[in-house]
Parts: sequence; C-alpha cells; structure tokens
Amino acid sequence: MVDSTTVRASNNRGELTAIQRAMAWAGGVDIANITVVSDSKLCIDTLTKWVPEWLAKPKKMDGKKNLDLILPTYDAIRGIRDSGRTVTFQHVNSHLAC
Repeated sequence: MVDSTTVRASNNRGELTAIQRAMAWAGGVDIANITVVSDSKLCIDTLTKWVPEWLAKPKKMDGKKNLDLILPTYDAIRGIRDSGRTVTFQHVNSHLAC
C-alpha cells in the first residue's frame, strides 16, 4: 500500500481503488461474467487499452500516475480472465440532471 502522505487523493485514485477492490472480491467468488460499471472513461481506457501497450513497451509507463493501483488491478483482471471468466467494462455518464 502507498503511504497516503506521498500520494494526493483524486477522483481517479478513488475510482481505481473501487475497481481494484471489486476485482479482489470477484477473484474469490464463483461468478462467470463480471461487468464493471464506471463513469470514468479514463480508468476504463487505462485498464482495457493502455496498460497492455505499456506492458509491451515499458518506457511508456515512465511518469504515469497511480501505477500502484493500476498494475495490481490489471493483474487481478487478467487472473480472473485466465480462470476462464469474463470481465467487461461499461461506461455510464455521471452527474446527469434528473
């Protein structure tokens, strides 16, 4: 865990933490199809598009924020998928007026 005195809280860290905790929970239960619903397009794109590119070319990770959350979350997702289950992401709009 990262010392909270060295990392500033942000909406992205909150969203990534929620996804990380959900994947940790999902890894221990018998659910075949997991859908993560998030209003953070940034977090969804990071975990589904960009991390695979970064892992293929590690220099792309230089200077990236929140890797302490991103990489373990990605590994958890990959572990779930490697067990034959699916993890999908669904983007929803946030803060819509009713």
